[in-house]
This record gives sequence, C-alpha cells and structure tokens, in this order.
Amino acid sequence: MSYTDLNLSPRKKRRAISPEDDTLTTPKPRTPSTISPSKSKAQAQAQSIASATLPPHLSRLLTFQTSLQHALSVALATSAISPCTDTGRVPNVLTHFSLTTAMGFTMNCDVDDVRRLCWLWEWDGRTAKAKVELEEEDNPFVVKSAPAPPTDWTRGAMGFTLSPSTYFIRAESRRVPAYGIGIEVDMNLAEGKTGGMAAVARWTAEGDVRKRELEGKVKAWVKLHKNNSDTSLIPLASLPPLPTTKLTSLPNLISRLPSRSPSPTKGLSSPFPATPRGLTTPSTGKRILKDSEFAVPFPVTPQTPFGTPSKPREIFLSRSSSRLSTPSGSGLFPQTPSKMGAGTPGTPSTNRRAALYERIRLKSLGSDSAPVGSGGGGGGVTPRDRMRLLGQEEMRRRLLLGRLDKVAATVWALFSSPAQTSSTPLSVARKRRTMRMDEVLRAIISSSGIPISMADAQDSLNLLMGLCPFFLRPLVITGEEWVEMPSSNPGNL
Repeated sequence: MSYTDLNLSPRKKRRAISPEDDTLTTPKPRTPSTISPSKSKAQAQAQSIASATLPPHLSRLLTFQTSLQHALSVALATSAISPCTDTGRVPNVLTHFSLTTAMGFTMNCDVDDVRRLCWLWEWDGRTAKAKVELEEEDNPFVVKSAPAPPTDWTRGAMGFTLSPSTYFIRAESRRVPAYGIGIEVDMNLAEGKTGGMAAVARWTAEGDVRKRELEGKVKAWVKLHKNNSDTSLIPLASLPPLPTTKLTSLPNLISRLPSRSPSPTKGLSSPFPATPRGLTTPSTGKRILKDSEFAVPFPVTPQTPFGTPSKPREIFLSRSSSRLSTPSGSGLFPQTPSKMGAGTPGTPSTNRRAALYERIRLKSLGSDSAPVGSGGGGGGVTPRDRMRLLGQEEMRRRLLLGRLDKVAATVWALFSSPAQTSSTPLSVARKRRTMRMDEVLRAIISSSGIPISMADAQDSLNLLMGLCPFFLRPLVITGEEWVEMPSSNPGNL
C-alpha cells in the first residue's frame, strides 16, 4: 500500500514528513510533587532549627499542640460530630485521661501540660502576667466570701476549648471528673462560613495557622525572659478544680439504716425454758434464752445470787429462788443430770401451765391470737414476730417476690405482642425472641400500679431471670444487655 492510497486530509497531505520523526521525543510535564524540592526542604530545616533553639519545655508544648490537633481531627472524623450552630463549639471531644490512648497522639502528658497550653492559648503575647488580679475592697468591715466553684464553665482560645467532663474507667467500673478538650469554629453565614462537617473541615485546615500563632507566642515569651539565664516555665492556667465525688455502695447505705424493731428489755430471762414435754433439763447444758425471745418473761428470777435484801418482795424472791434451785456441776461441759429430790419443784409440771406462759408471752408482744399446739411447750412464732426480726434486705426481697407475678405477666405480654411475631411459622420457629434490657424495664415501670424506680424494676427483672431461667434469661450482645425468652418448642432448646 502506498502513501497515496491512504485517506488523509488536505492539511495532513501538505505537511512534510521527515524521516527523523521516529527518533524525536516530547518531554513529560513536571508533577506538582517534584516542583522546587529545595523549597520544601528549606522550610523543614528552618522549622527544625527554630524548634532546636527553644528550651526543651517550650518545644514540648509545640509538640503537644501538634499531637493534640491530630488526635482531635481523628476523633472528629470518626465520630462525625458537627459544631453547635449558636456557639460553634464541639465540647469534650477528648479528655486529659483519654489523650494518651487517643489515635494520632504520640506523647505522654498530664494535667499541668494542659493547663500551660491553655495559658498560652489565652495569652495576648505582650504582658508577662499569668492572670489578671481582681480589685481589692477598701472597706475593712466587708467580710470576704470565697466564691463557689462554677459547675459549668468554658476556657480556651485559638480554636480550642476546655470544659468540665467525665471519664469512664473500665477497670474500676466508675466515672471520674476530667477536663474535656473540644474545638471552637468561627461560623459566619455572610462570609460563606457554614456549619456542619464543613466547619470541622475548616478547623482542620487551619492547623498550620494555629501552629504558627503558638510559635509566635512562644518566641514572644522567650523575648520577655531573654535577660534570665534560663527561660522560666509557662504559668499554669487557673482552671476551676474538678469536683470530687465520694462513691458509696447501696448495700452499705441499706445496712446503715436504723432498724425499726423495738429493743426488748435487757437483763430479764426466764428460769423455765420450755421443752417439748414442758420440763427443763436440770444440767449446766440447758438452753439459755436470748433477750429478744421474751418481751416480758415470766416469772422473773435473777441468775446471780442476791445480796442483803432491803424490801419484803426481795426477801420473797430470794427465798423462792433458793427453793427453785436445780443441781448443777461444772460450767465448762454439759453433764448428765442427777436425780432430783422429791420435794424440789423444777419446771411447770403440766402442759396447761406451759400454755399459760405462752399465752402471756404472746399477749405481751401485742398478738391477737396465741397459736399454742396441743403438745404445749411453746415454740410458736407469730407473723408479727417474724416481721420484726426480718432485716432490710429480707423485707426488700419479699417485696420484690410479691410483685414478681405482675412483672412476669408484663414481660409475657411484651414478648407476645404482634410486633414480636413473624409472618411465617418457619421464621417463628427459628427466630430468637430478644429485646433490649432498657425497653423491658420501661415496660415494667409503665405497667406498674405503684410508682417504682429503674433500680426496683432492674432488681425485679434480675430476680425473675434468676428464679425462672426457662422463662427469661439475660444476653450480652456487643457489650449491651438484652433479654431473651426461650422458645417453648423442645426442639429449639
């Protein structure tokens, strides 16, 4: 095929073809990354020289702000939080506890570093005073009152904010007060500075501007102290102190509550502890009654020998006690009782007298009925006695057991609602019926006939799951508490 056979345009036909076209090459354009590499190296060298001339504690603050900006940028990008439209702030993005574990933070710091950096943020760059002193009152009769620490405050400048926050310690399962570090963005709709994530992007893009501004303040601080042999430390910002919370557990609070049960009369005991036969065992190993068993014991006989009687009643009691004495041996070990004399009365000889003592004891306790067995001998305890002897924990447990049937009915109705059922029988057999713990607790509180707290509902639900695991059991899914109702089909268990 010849050149004339090709379909070429007239313009291409007029162009002269040189035999050297195959050997010619066109140079490639230079990429932006390779333009003036000497300039970027010069800037890096200038920054390293500037940081090398500063004292170590001032260079540490510059590195601290750079790491802080990186950590805040990563936290804002992962959380997707936008600033408030009124103030332009995103408070408490990080805390001074979480800085060491934050992604993008490459140094260790403490509270003093945060306070020194806050002082530099708020410093005007001209005066060397750490804080503005308040005017003193000239009147000597005015009593100076210490101002109460503020509960809601915000400090900072240069796009950074400090405010009170809390930090959760997983090892101790509790929250502690902390200083929260956030950002502040300038939003002006007239200038096109809108809110949302665009404001966060503007704050991130201004990182170099804030770095140069902080370097200027540090250099101004060095100039103010150039006469000193060693540049003094940056002052600490006068931040409000963090509140100290004293944690107390609920069981300790309940155990410290005073008991309402009446204290019985001390120092009185019955010499006739009733046995199933109505007789006492004349030995040193006999049962000694507690003070709380008899409110008004009958009859009253002291266990220690009397001194010189001063009243006729004491003479009668001393004579009767000497007649009613029982043989005894050593007080260390129980012994087999010896045979009593024929004329020595021991305990009540009949069941009728034992029943009389029991009725008198129950009447002294304020009971309406005296349940005495046909065998006599006492041992009957009324419901009122049991309620008085119960503690706070046992009474609370019985209260939770009393409302357990209503809690179970509420949970059953909640899991049996149409929203929990499926459209096909196959999916019903395979689907696990689970709900969030907080949703179940809200349903229990709303269906209760009396007002109950979230803690009471939690205790009732835990008691139900502990007693009836076949009806309801707890689950933990991705760190959250759920409740599952097992299927009644034996094949799915």
